[in-house]
Amino acid sequence: RSTQSRSSAASDVYKRQHMVQAYDFGAYHLAVNFKKYNEAIKFLLEGIHYNPDSFQLRFTLADIYYIKKEYRTAVKYYLQCLNLADNMIDLKNVFRRLYWSYRYLKEYDSAAKYLRMWAQMSPDEEVIVQLAEQLGELARGEKTEEDFKTKRDADATGKDTHMHEQGEKHNYNNLKSRNNRP
Repeated sequence: RSTQSRSSAASDVYKRQHMVQAYDFGAYHLAVNFKKYNEAIKFLLEGIHYNPDSFQLRFTLADIYYIKKEYRTAVKYYLQCLNLADNMIDLKNVFRRLYWSYRYLKEYDSAAKYLRMWAQMSPDEEVIVQLAEQLGELARGEKTEEDFKTKRDADATGKDTHMHEQGEKHNYNNLKSRNNRP
């Protein structure tokens, strides 16, 4: 191989390592606008290959699996995000997503663990008390997710986004807001 082709290949790798926002934005559009989830996942995995320490790409990947209701895989990537989060807002978002993912997997002990972590970061959030009560009712078999889905639908006022965590709508809005950041 010539020096020039090695230099060109190295340049391509360098460019890909600095395209986190492009990978994130492209995957968002593939998933949200075109519902091409598998293509979005492949694109994000390529981005992660070139940017292995990117919180943003792993979080978006986890969100896409969450939207697909593949909660076990979403959990895998959210857990990886715990080691990559570099600020409290990102960490809080990971705790919140882990709570919901484990809740939908009916792994209530794990859901409770991440709800407690979320609560430590947001002690004044009233919704956490409500979610803890719901989790207890689910764990005891007193209620089902369907019981709470009806309540979430009735409570969804735009201000109360936490009680409206129904996966697809919430995560699409989250992906959209992250991709519209300056």
